[in-house]
Amino acid sequence: MALPLQAVETYEALRAQVLGGGRCRTGVTALLYHGMARGLALITATPASPEPRQETQLSTLPAVAPDPALIRLLANMVLRIQSEVQHVY
Repeated sequence: MALPLQAVETYEALRAQVLGGGRCRTGVTALLYHGMARGLALITATPASPEPRQETQLSTLPAVAPDPALIRLLANMVLRIQSEVQHVY
């Protein structure tokens, strides 16, 4: 099976996406399902869809004075969960 000329570029883009923790896994699933050669052929044959842009909204939290009682309560809750015995079945 002859691979298209863009196969190497497509593979490297997918590789960089996976290593960078990319969100869109369509190409990776094509490789897992169809295999390397057939998956790359299918990916390069379909037109590339643009990635959806994420709109980032910066929200500022109101300044609150730290409450020692709340911090102690939250710390005790976390320690209680972490100290419970975990059974492996």
